[in-house]
This record gives sequence, C-alpha cells and structure tokens, in this order.
Amino acid sequence: MPLLLWSAFGVFSQLAFVRLFSTTAGETAYYGNIFFIVAVFSLSCGFFTRRLSKYSYLIPLLILLNLFTILWLGSHRLLQQLPGEFQWYAFDYLNALEANFDLQLAVLILCTTLAPVMVLIGAKQGDHIVAGNYQKRGYLLMAEGGILGALVFAAQNQFLPSQWVLFILWMAGFLAIMALERGFAAERTQVAVALAPILVCLAFSWAYSAQFTWSPYQRISAHRSDSGYSLNLFSNGGYISNIQLRTVSTVHKDPDYKVQSALFDSVGPDDRVLILGSGGGTHDVREVLFKHVRDVTAVEIDSQFIRLGEHYDPDRSYLRSEVTKHVNDARRFLNTCDRKFDFIYMPFLDSHTNASNQSRFRLDSFLYTKEGLRLAYSKLSDHGVLLVSFGTVTAWMRQRMYNLLQEATGADVRAFALPNASDTTYTVCHGRTIAPLPAPYYDASPGFATESKEIVPTDDWPFFYSHFAGIPKEHLRLMYIICIFMTAIFFICRNIMPLSPAGETLAPPALGLYAFFSGAAFFFIQIRTISALTPWFGATYISQAMVITGIILSSLAGALLAAARRPLNLPSAWALLFATIALGFFATRLFHPLDGRLLPSAPAFMAMLLLPTFVAGYVYLSYLDGLSSSAILQLQLWNLIGGALGGLAEGIVIYTGFHNSLWVVVTFYFFALVATQLRVWMEPAGARMTATAA
Repeated sequence: MPLLLWSAFGVFSQLAFVRLFSTTAGETAYYGNIFFIVAVFSLSCGFFTRRLSKYSYLIPLLILLNLFTILWLGSHRLLQQLPGEFQWYAFDYLNALEANFDLQLAVLILCTTLAPVMVLIGAKQGDHIVAGNYQKRGYLLMAEGGILGALVFAAQNQFLPSQWVLFILWMAGFLAIMALERGFAAERTQVAVALAPILVCLAFSWAYSAQFTWSPYQRISAHRSDSGYSLNLFSNGGYISNIQLRTVSTVHKDPDYKVQSALFDSVGPDDRVLILGSGGGTHDVREVLFKHVRDVTAVEIDSQFIRLGEHYDPDRSYLRSEVTKHVNDARRFLNTCDRKFDFIYMPFLDSHTNASNQSRFRLDSFLYTKEGLRLAYSKLSDHGVLLVSFGTVTAWMRQRMYNLLQEATGADVRAFALPNASDTTYTVCHGRTIAPLPAPYYDASPGFATESKEIVPTDDWPFFYSHFAGIPKEHLRLMYIICIFMTAIFFICRNIMPLSPAGETLAPPALGLYAFFSGAAFFFIQIRTISALTPWFGATYISQAMVITGIILSSLAGALLAAARRPLNLPSAWALLFATIALGFFATRLFHPLDGRLLPSAPAFMAMLLLPTFVAGYVYLSYLDGLSSSAILQLQLWNLIGGALGGLAEGIVIYTGFHNSLWVVVTFYFFALVATQLRVWMEPAGARMTATAA
C-alpha cells in the first residue's frame, strides 16, 4: 500500500507543479512539458538515493519554498522574447509590455525548485520497492499508483480547479501517507517541520486563490478598463479579451464600436448562427441577437468565460432563450454536430496554454489547420458564410491564414483589414455573396493573392505560429541548459548511495539499455497518439486527461496480461509490437471517424492507436521475470530517464510532423531489441568464462 500511495503522490506532484507554474507565472505555461520532463527525470534519479527517504518529512518545506519562488516570479513580467511555435508575444502582443525578468531563467529556477521534491519522492518509492521485495509486482504497483494520482489530479483540476483545493489535496495526501507508514512516530521535531509549512502553504494558497477565478485551463482575473466601459479579462496574467459593461443599444451609439458591429451586417433574422469561441459573449453573441436572430449556437471551451458573461453582460445575452450554449472544444463540436449553419463566426482564438503537459500544441492548434477549417466550412448551409477574425500585425501570419482558408475551402477568400490595426477579417461564402465590410475596412485580398505561399498547417503539423519547420536557436539553447541541469541531478544523486545494498543482483547492462530505449520510444508513441486523437476527441482538459489515462491504462493492461499468463513468447511479442506500430501508420487513413476508408469508427480508431502501447507494456514486463527488486528498480530508473530524454527530443516533430515521428519510435524500439539480443549473446560467453575458471 505505501508504494502504491507514494507512486500516486509522485504523479500528482508532477502535475501539480506544472499547474502551479503555468497559472501563477503565466508566461511559463508553454513550458509545461519541460517542467513535466524534469519532474519525471528527478523522480527517477531519486531511486539512487534511498537512504534520503528518511528525510521525506522535508517535502512540505520544499514545496513551500517552491510556492514562495513562484509567487515572486509571478510578480514579474516574463514575456517571451524569442520566436517560437507557441510564443508570439515578442511580435504579436496587442497590449505590449517590456519584460522585466528573463523567461528562460525563470524556467530554470522553477526546475531547480521542483527537483529536490521529486528526488525525495523517488527515494521513498525506491526504498519501498526494495524493502518490500516486490519484484515485478513493484512495477505494477508503481504504474497503478501513477494512474491513481493522475485521476485524482484530473478530477480536482476539472471540477475544483482553484490553487487552494490543489494544495489541500496535495498536503492531505502527504499527511495520509506519512500517518499510514508512521513516518512521524519517532520525532516530534519532524512533525513540526512538516506541519508548519503545510499550514503556511494552505494559508498563502487560500489568500492567493481568493483573488481570482479558476478554470481547468487558466487563472482568470478581471479588471475594469480605465474608461469603465468594459471588463478586461486576463488569462494567467496576460490580456485575452473583454466584456462590454454597457448595453448593446448604448454601445451602438459609439461610432468607434461600429467597426466591430459591421462584421455582423450580413446576418439576417432567419439565419442559423454558430459562434466558435464566444468568450464573454458581448462581442458576438449579443451582436447577432441585436440583429433579431432567433437561433444562436455559442461554443466556448472555458465555462468560466460563459459564467462571467452571464454575470456582467447587462443584456444577459447568454441567458436568452435564442441562445444554446456548449462548453466544448470548437473542433470537437464540429466533429459531432450534424446541423448546418447560415453564418459561422470564428473570433480570434488566442490560447495562452498548451493542450496538455505532454503535448506540443496549443488549445487552438487543431482549429487553425487545413482539416479544422475545412470541417467548419462543411457545416455551412447552401447559402452560408464563414467569417474568421484573426488578430496579428505579422505579415507572414496574415498570409498563412489566407492561404490556409483557400486550401481548406477551395473557395474564393476575401480579406478585409483595418488601417494601422492588427485585425484582419477573412470571409468565405457558400451559395451567396455578402457586401464588402464598410470603411474603415479595406479589401486586402489583392495583396494576399500576389504574395508567396506560406506553409499550411495540418492536423499532422499543427504549428500555426511556427514560421518555418524548425526549432528557434534560442529554444535549443534552453534545451542545452536543461540537459546540463538534468545531468547534474543524475550525477549528484548517483553518488549519494549505491542503487542496491551489497549482495543484491542488479540487472544486466544490456537490459538497462533496453529499458532506456523503450522509455524513449514509449514517449514518442504517447505523443503521436495524443496528437492523432485530439482532433477527434477535442482539446478540452477532460478529454486530454481521458486520452492520456487511456494510453497508460493500455500499457498497464499489457503488463497485467504478461504477469497473469504468457500467451506469446518474446520473439512473437516483438513481432507483434512492430506490426502494431506499422498499422499505426494507416490508422487515420483506415479508421478515422470522419475520413476512414475502411471502417470509420472512433472505437476502432482509438484501439488501433493504443495497440502499440498495450504490446509495449506486455514486452516490458516480460523482461522483469526472475529479477530482484533492485534490478527492477534499476530498469525502471533507466526507463523513466529514457522517457524524459525522449521528451526533450520531442521537438523533432516540428521537422517530421507527428505521423512520421513513428519512424523515431521504430528506430528506438529497434535499438531496444538489439540491446536485448546483446544480453543473449553475452550470457553464453559469461557462462563459458565461469566454467573455464572453475
């Protein structure tokens, strides 16, 4: 039981750190995958340091230090100053501010504060797996505990997402585990050292949480504008949108606001209107209601924005009977909606976070792709209009959106821009023609039509904000620094204590290589599976949590099958693993719920993508037979390190796309297979040497 709970606590802590960093110092949100990788790596290095497990009572104190550090960094402006596929502040930030702290330095500082916590948690796990002599059952308990921790975090983040509740569960989990194993039985000093930081953490997190609105994606703050006419909304500290505090009839008396209302001049009372990303509702839902539209569908991924709109909009647009609200990812809604609309409006969807801690794309990535916009266009009626509003002052981004809409729809695209402003509005008509937007808008289409083509994002390469298929050198610099940091953690932990007491048998070196390469391969399988399933299941937090949990459960199911019975020998299992990876190349073409040519089916599509993880779990556990607990702990250490380094190499997908990253999986598993054969080739030689010596 203690091993299971420490494993759950470890995964919960990994996710809690990422959540804490991304919401409190918002500009670090796009580095969630780095924080997650460093946390996993540090936990694995903790397996070296089992004798440090007696200092586990220091974990709350270290978390408190982490909290103070992130609150301090959160008081600075960490705006991105480098061109990257996620960050666009440096060249596109509409409310420009000068950074007063280096963002990459902040990322490194946060990695430094989380590492000691994860090392101590790893030390506790390692101590229990060896002391309990669990052997291969220890691996299964760690996997089961990881799933439990992930599920608890997902439930908290989805339904009670405030920072205070996060700390309540975090600290309560620690106290429950320590009480169960009587970790405080000997020393009253230890109790004080643990309880005092817990109380301070809860007090500070309560005071901090009370100032904001929390959602599964972000910390939301609201401030009245200087004029008092609108409520400005900030996501994790960065401006994202606003809610009008004046009635629509009052707003329309303002000449400046006619620029916004002109977007809806072509809407008629009988039109069926769809708004994707409706936010607070006062810039689009309310405007079409002003046109006496009787059928409005509003889709917004974050329920808190709808709640704020319901509360602050003086016209209470979201509460009108004409409006149907959907809390959903826009792409998921389009996948499952069987209605046609006469007017589809997509305001600028500017995500301030990634879809998950284990993915390289934003919440809005799969809407701004060829397949995403083609799907939106397919929902138009015979006399429909698709209107896309996009905010950027960057020329190549404006050109990319124009080319993207052209390729996605195959129709004539018209672009209307405002002089000396960032907004560009693109219109695509289906079966009817609408009048050009009135002045001060001007028709920018001729300029776009004559410019060179930009890379068109697809579901396989959903990096709208990457100008080229490459990694910025500044980002590579950060990866280099993180690699040095992780190397330092490894050697510091490795020299604290031998992995096993004298006399215990460790795993053969060849199996360590196998575990390393299989960990790296599994990470790439996971990333590819997430990227393939997200366009269908959506980028909502709960759908991402379900997909990731499904991947881990699939691997665990394969391991449990290998533990219970052995229907396949290892050569057959390896052949099946490579066969399922090969089939993964064709999963989208054959089984995709919308585009599958053989059997369009969501269950078949998901099953095909999860099969490699199932077989990989089966193969991995098969190699644990007959090994001591220390040997299994050693393999798990190298497996997690391989996964972490595979995560750092995830940037390869910016060159290959997610689909072709399967070749990386094949390569890593080939090396893993070669490593297992090295063991087979080396063992007879060792046996001969022993016989000769005798």
